[in-house]
Amino acid sequence: MSVYRSYFDKNNTLINKSPYNTGKNEVTELVWGNIESVLIDNTDGGDSEPVFSRFLFKIDLSHLQKQIQEGYITKETIKKHTIKLFNCVNPRRKELEGGSFDVNTRAYGVEVELHEINEEWIEGNGYDFYYDNVFVDNLTPNNTNPSNWYKRNFENDWQETGVIPTGTTGLTTFYFEKGGENLEIDITDLVNEYLFESKTHYGLLIKFTNEIEQRFDRKLNILSFFTRHTNTYFEPHLETEYNSLVFDDSKNFEFDTDNKVFIWSKVPITGATVLDDCDKIYKTIPQSGITKVNKDFYYIDLNIPSTYPSHTNFKVLWNEKLLKEFTVYPQNLNFKNVYDNIYYPMTTNLSDNQRIKRGEKIKVNLDIKNIDRKLFNKVIPYYRIYTKQGGTEIEVIKKTRVNLYDHYFFLLDTECMIPKEYYLEMYVMDQYEEYVLPNINTIRFHIVNERGF
Repeated sequence: MSVYRSYFDKNNTLINKSPYNTGKNEVTELVWGNIESVLIDNTDGGDSEPVFSRFLFKIDLSHLQKQIQEGYITKETIKKHTIKLFNCVNPRRKELEGGSFDVNTRAYGVEVELHEINEEWIEGNGYDFYYDNVFVDNLTPNNTNPSNWYKRNFENDWQETGVIPTGTTGLTTFYFEKGGENLEIDITDLVNEYLFESKTHYGLLIKFTNEIEQRFDRKLNILSFFTRHTNTYFEPHLETEYNSLVFDDSKNFEFDTDNKVFIWSKVPITGATVLDDCDKIYKTIPQSGITKVNKDFYYIDLNIPSTYPSHTNFKVLWNEKLLKEFTVYPQNLNFKNVYDNIYYPMTTNLSDNQRIKRGEKIKVNLDIKNIDRKLFNKVIPYYRIYTKQGGTEIEVIKKTRVNLYDHYFFLLDTECMIPKEYYLEMYVMDQYEEYVLPNINTIRFHIVNERGF
């Protein structure tokens, strides 16, 4: 499964009945509580207002839309769109349950909701959080520019203060059992509407449920997440998972087995005819039986029974012009020889410490030493990419199968990779994904901006 990340175009945190803007802060604080009771230890709440905040953001979908327009990603290959926010509370005190932070405490055992925004708005250039008469850093806040609780931009108020009227039902919810979890919400159907049904994306909003927003407490209960302005790798984003795997079985096509036969073509494939070695038509496949995987790759599913009269050489005519030949072998159920060799995956066009400008697309070619042709679709190379933050390994692209056509390869799209040092790890597994075959090869590379750093 391949992954593409879309980062936020803007974000901001709105505080109940507050005119202040926090749009440029590196973190967002989703809070609920009663600040007056914090100040004067008024446990009965008195006439004080509940304090709560809401986080709004807009995803920059332009790069993802470009991938779709250019054919690298299709609607059919998209499996999932997930919003990801990374928790930035350090779980040191009392493990993850209600650790205290001055007059604040970590929120846990709570649920948040996701809502759509239906108006244009601006991020603003404020920074500091200001709750009622208490300012977080004991400084004087000076930024009441929009967006804030009341205004969406300089000219217009929100149709409803706070963007969403209290009592509105959310699109979906996410439960925080301990308060230290990262937030992950599946919004596949909604994003597909933005991408393929011309629905306008104004933004999304995350808030506590209505019941929690109206709670009183002696402390402020907080969930904290990195925003798009963080200088760490934990920048929030939309993660799109899609299946663009090209794995051509024609190099080791077997009888009585479901095989995929691929073709690379700049011209759309509208039909295919399978012929045996006497040029007799074995099967005619209409356009509905042809699957487009990505920009230029198409495939057909094909299973040829071993009872077919003594023919082992076949060919496919694509669009009655493009010819692809393959040989069919008896099904081989003995894979012991898969483990007899030491397989060493290596790249032929990506070197250690290579610097790559962000935005480049690189077709990374792999070579596996000691591999026999009969094992081409039995020995499966994989890759993953990770980076490091403060000594901690952070997975960027999880274990992903490498493509196979006339050679092994994968496409490294750096558009969604933040300038940083990365590690590419390559290894080999058998066709059942049950056994890692030595060795693992790791190379380091750098994504740099247009200026080269």
